Amino acid sequence: PQHDTARIWTLNNLGRNLPNSDSVLIFAQQAIALSRKIGFVKGEAEAFNNLGLWFNQKGNYLLALENYLHAIKLEDSVRFEAGLKRSYNSIASVYLYRKDYATSISYGYKARALAKKFDDLAVLTFSSSWLSRAYVATNKLDSALKYAQERYESAK
Repeated sequence: PQHDTARIWTLNNLGRNLPNSDSVLIFAQQAIALSRKIGFVKGEAEAFNNLGLWFNQKGNYLLALENYLHAIKLEDSVRFEAGLKRSYNSIASVYLYRKDYATSISYGYKARALAKKFDDLAVLTFSSSWLSRAYVATNKLDSALKYAQERYESAK
């Protein structure tokens, strides 16, 4: 199974790094099938996260949320916090685009906390951006400025 888990991670990494490519669907389906076959929950969760990303990029926020929430359910079941930080961050973006700013902020904080825990500057940068944008939209400009500055610092 170690060979299989390496194959699943490869499929998921390819899917995550080919934005807007329909190949993501094929890679994710293969990763899900193989993950289920060997009981590799982290690999399955990553594949659902990639599907969420693909739908998010296509503007299909309902299906993006469905896939991200399924990923979170799997990630929670095995305490896969590295996956959770990406899922939370992605959900924050979806709710921002849907103009549900309170929910975006809630998920942004969850992503930010895990990004800090794992010292993941990429997720910290994005989660700070979602927070800043949601606070601008709700006219809470002091908070917006705080997270815009945090985004700038983490992006440097």
